[in-house]
Amino acid sequence: MKDLDALVFGRGPGSFTGVRIAAGVVQGLALGSGLSVVPVSTLAGHAVAAWRQTGAHNVAVAVDARMGECYWGCFAISPEGTADLWGEELIASPADVSVPAGENWIGVGSGWQAFAELARAMPQVEVIVEPVLPSARDLLATAARAVARGETVSAEEALPVYLREKVAWQDQSSKK
Repeated sequence: MKDLDALVFGRGPGSFTGVRIAAGVVQGLALGSGLSVVPVSTLAGHAVAAWRQTGAHNVAVAVDARMGECYWGCFAISPEGTADLWGEELIASPADVSVPAGENWIGVGSGWQAFAELARAMPQVEVIVEPVLPSARDLLATAARAVARGETVSAEEALPVYLREKVAWQDQSSKK
């Protein structure tokens, strides 16, 4: 730990349990070591993994968030492997998302398979069907840039990002 400059974790969005565990582990390590923390988007991790596997620099990430929605983010990946978000990350119906103008977009994530309408609505996106999942190394370049810029947080501020306000599916058909 003494050789590290900071700790990084995938802050979400994602499954409630997984994101909570990641935040809890990094908080404990940061408190015990006195290190600062860099929260990095899990969607950015997907985008960097796609760049690493395909070389694509414009990546649209759609992850099935269940309940008819997807986690969505569009990223530009630098030659060094850092992810820059275009617009904002959101949770939305597939009908409510789009990619920024431009060419050479690829689409990754389980949302592209769960919602076929995404690919139909965005023919300029080449959808990668094989799973592209991030690993820890896909967060490192973006985290290192944040450390260099002084964009770290304390252990107490290393919080998950969920995006969804609703946490349970409610069947509305039985209500009158």
